[in-house]
Amino acid sequence: MSTRGFGELATSLLTKVGKRKSYADGTGDPVRALSYDVDDRRAQPWVRLGDGSRKQLHVWRDSLLLTLKELRQKQRYEGFRGWNRLQANDLLIYEALLARMDAETGKLYPELVTIAADAGLSKQTVIDALKRIGSHGFISWVRRSKVVPDNEGQAGPQRAQTSNAYFIDFRALRAKCKQAWFRVKALVSRRLKGLGAAIAKLAKDVTEGSELALALSRVERLVLERESNIPALPPRRG
Repeated sequence: MSTRGFGELATSLLTKVGKRKSYADGTGDPVRALSYDVDDRRAQPWVRLGDGSRKQLHVWRDSLLLTLKELRQKQRYEGFRGWNRLQANDLLIYEALLARMDAETGKLYPELVTIAADAGLSKQTVIDALKRIGSHGFISWVRRSKVVPDNEGQAGPQRAQTSNAYFIDFRALRAKCKQAWFRVKALVSRRLKGLGAAIAKLAKDVTEGSELALALSRVERLVLERESNIPALPPRRG
């Protein structure tokens, strides 16, 4: 066999193997490459934003959204024409995605159709937007698959694709868009500082309010005691 013929044969075999690996064993149902089982630790890359409270989650989420918006404005001002130029719908989709994040654990794995429904856009629009957003480091994801429970009569366990696991990879954000990373850090720091001051003031107001309530209660008690010492008016005559 000639060198050319051998090369063509090898290419053909590799192509077939590659296609076979992209399908679940024995089913023909497509499973994307590098898809990890939902119970695999690699399929659970979630990162909690903040201390697990919803207040800090909102601070981080709003800071990420504002930074992404500013990056889009910067691209428009500079006339950026790359394939990953951010669009208005990207902001809606990013907001809809982050709104699904669990505050305590950072878990985030909505279906694409769910994100699309939340944002009021199509599934394909969501796919394209996530690619653009991810290219700038604002979102990362891991493909996941799961075992199909009903596999009676099959040679082995069958698998099916399920929703991606989404997370904020700050190392990726810093590597792909360093200015955006520093901007997010600055916004979060400033807002958390303001949040802390607001909470401290609220606690102080509550304390002062409690003291005022006690003072009013004492005044009220003294008034009642004074009234109780005043003799009742004599009955009217005639």
